[in-house]
Amino acid sequence: MFDVQTIGVLVTAASVTVAAAYYVINIINTNKARQLQVTMQIHTQFNNPQFWEDFFSFMEEEWSTVDEYRDKYLKNPMREPHIMMWATFESVGVLVAKKLIDVSVPYDLFGEMFFNFWDKASRLVEYRRSTMAADYGIWTEFLVKRMRMYHERNPYTETLKRLSQ
Repeated sequence: MFDVQTIGVLVTAASVTVAAAYYVINIINTNKARQLQVTMQIHTQFNNPQFWEDFFSFMEEEWSTVDEYRDKYLKNPMREPHIMMWATFESVGVLVAKKLIDVSVPYDLFGEMFFNFWDKASRLVEYRRSTMAADYGIWTEFLVKRMRMYHERNPYTETLKRLSQ
């Protein structure tokens, strides 16, 4: 049989174990809620008409060299004409870098569209780094690299896998 002291120690140990398990579950749920909140804020940003106006305007611009782009579209060389789009991509890159959201979130939201954007924009980023700031577009570049790594490991997202079944 167990004496009173042994039972007290077992009850205390069980209580601590239950409290620790509750704490871990609570942290996991809090992180999921935070990621959901950040994802919804990103989604809201992508529903901003100014973002899409900037994005489609940029994608429709025709130029073959940075000099041609500068001459045709940069009225003020120190001002970015598509600031909403750039700021959004930079912000998402920071969120991924800080592990506040998983790279699958922007991958699912942007998909191939973002890769097409970067193929066009990367030449301008190099130009802006030489004229404005050495770290211009660094988080957008980080984001595209992470998204490409994710794409190589997961050519179809979970959503697309479910849709294809």
